Amino acid sequence: AVVSTQSGHYGRELDYWEHLLRLKLLSLQRRRERYSIIHVWKVYHGFAPNNIGLKFYTSPRLGTRVTIPKFNHQAQSSYSTAYDNSFAIKAARLWNVLPKSVNSITLLEPFKAGLGSFLNQFPDKPPVIGYTPPNSNSLLHWCATGGNGVCAIDAESSCNPCQTPQKRKKYRLRLCVDTTA
Repeated sequence: AVVSTQSGHYGRELDYWEHLLRLKLLSLQRRRERYSIIHVWKVYHGFAPNNIGLKFYTSPRLGTRVTIPKFNHQAQSSYSTAYDNSFAIKAARLWNVLPKSVNSITLLEPFKAGLGSFLNQFPDKPPVIGYTPPNSNSLLHWCATGGNGVCAIDAESSCNPCQTPQKRKKYRLRLCVDTTA
């Protein structure tokens, strides 16, 4: 399809992902994740009510984190899906991938700028009919594996779930590899 914008006309030579990149737009999925992270920031700083019961704590190395409530793994699989897809759980997981340099920013506009810089480190290739994406495109998936089975971020980053042996076991199904060997 031909895409026309105020800034120009782009022909059929670009696919959807290239259009997003050229127009400097985030996919709908990435925009939802960005909004979720911004909403958690607003809850933490008192600009939005904490009616979903997010519990924050501070780590000297990782900055502000959200405690993710435990799930009863003996429950029906439909409950597990509802739990994983709930705003409170997904938003908390997204917040917890932010590095300390981003989650410790106390003003909204600088936080949005820092969040934008962080998000730009990850490819934005949403699932589209007719195209094969490298993964689900969720920031959570990119952080876990980088889309290719190798951890995307260096070992010191809060985004790297492979940073400790305990977490390596948890993410084994996501093909995370031991980067310390």
